[in-house]
Amino acid sequence: MILTMKRFLLLLLATTIASTCLTTCAPTGGAVSVTASATTPIEIKTKVPTTEAVPAEAILWLQNHALPLDTTEPSHGCVDLQPMLAMIGDARVVALGEATHGTHEFLEMKHRILECLVTEKGFTIFAMEAGWSEAYRINAYVQAWSEGLNPAETLPTFMSSGELRGMIEWMRQYNLEERVAQKVSFRGFDMQFGDLIIQDLLAYIASVDPDNESQVRTSLDCFQAHVKNWSADPAAPRYSQAGAAIQTLCRQGLEDVSALFEKNQDMYESRSSPIAFVAAYQLVILLMQNEKLMASTTDEQAIRVRDQFMAENIAWLLEQAGPGAKMVISAHNGHVARANGAGMGKFLADLLGDTLVVIGTGFGQGSFRAIGYSNQRGTALGYSVYRQGAPLPDSQEAFLSHAGLPLFFIDLRPMRDDHELADWFFEARWMTGFGMVYVVDDPSANASKVVLPEAFDLLFFFENTSPSSR
Repeated sequence: MILTMKRFLLLLLATTIASTCLTTCAPTGGAVSVTASATTPIEIKTKVPTTEAVPAEAILWLQNHALPLDTTEPSHGCVDLQPMLAMIGDARVVALGEATHGTHEFLEMKHRILECLVTEKGFTIFAMEAGWSEAYRINAYVQAWSEGLNPAETLPTFMSSGELRGMIEWMRQYNLEERVAQKVSFRGFDMQFGDLIIQDLLAYIASVDPDNESQVRTSLDCFQAHVKNWSADPAAPRYSQAGAAIQTLCRQGLEDVSALFEKNQDMYESRSSPIAFVAAYQLVILLMQNEKLMASTTDEQAIRVRDQFMAENIAWLLEQAGPGAKMVISAHNGHVARANGAGMGKFLADLLGDTLVVIGTGFGQGSFRAIGYSNQRGTALGYSVYRQGAPLPDSQEAFLSHAGLPLFFIDLRPMRDDHELADWFFEARWMTGFGMVYVVDDPSANASKVVLPEAFDLLFFFENTSPSSR
């Protein structure tokens, strides 16, 4: 993926872009048909012949290990998922990936898996790639601490899918049942945006230390003035280019707030509780993380920093929940993958070892919601429904399609011990995965090289997909 694409992905991870009319593009290597419609899938047509012959032994291995599924729909029981539950075993953390953020089948399957992990495996935490304070408001609804509108309705359009809202409603109704001994919680582990975090932090200070509220606000002035997420305010000056003087001032302000918490810990705990204090102090940590993220001078550095902090926040949530807690993590394939260099999944794998099971997703062809982007023009094309045709040649999806099943899951771990096919299984191949931004005139820009048994423990594969609901 080219540098400008990564920058665009970073800027638009949590931003809604209004749909715009699209015109026909013609990339190198094939024709691309683009239709201006928010409901009709925009299909990207490429004609590239397959150049690699998949060994017959590899196809036979795939067909012998692929396990068909009856449906992705929630509330259909767990009978066909029993083999998956056995594969998960006694894992404490299950990380669920998704090749795109806008695919109906990925999101619906996550809901169904969550139901089975909660009801049959005792999992009690669902944490997703979402803002910390935004998710806390959703958790208040899930826990029935608040009434009224599902807070997911207030999220940006591409985050507030019908599938996510349906899962949140199921969590709330599950928690409302009297027979439930341990409620399920909804958490986020991202730190990209500081506005709600600051709001929550100031609310806590006002409740435990009103005399110092003005001082804390003053300490946060620099942060609020200069540490802006680009996607929240594209016209704002880049904090990474603000200069050493401003960055030092902003960091000093955060350190002053941290010092205030450390100095007054006993008083704050007595006026709230030890648990409330720890949760409030974590808000200070999140702001420090946000400042370091926005200070990143390259896209690669920003992606690495964000993934490390997301892993640290997941570890914090797990620690606070206690040694017996079990957590489901939901994020993009690229974040959960075990072998993604300095990615979140690699940090978690090093921390959790065999108590972590990573589940990836893939698809052969189909539609999805995404923000279109033209590499040729260097412009965003709008949030709409797009469609990708046949798998890239010589890709993991081209191999997985040989299973001949419309929907299946597979345990990839036996691949690690298959010495006869090791050379083939452990060769890196293209695998499509693009989050919210889809490059319309270069499908290969939406893929990265992946070694399946190194990246994931299990994999769900959908031959055909459809867009997430609104």
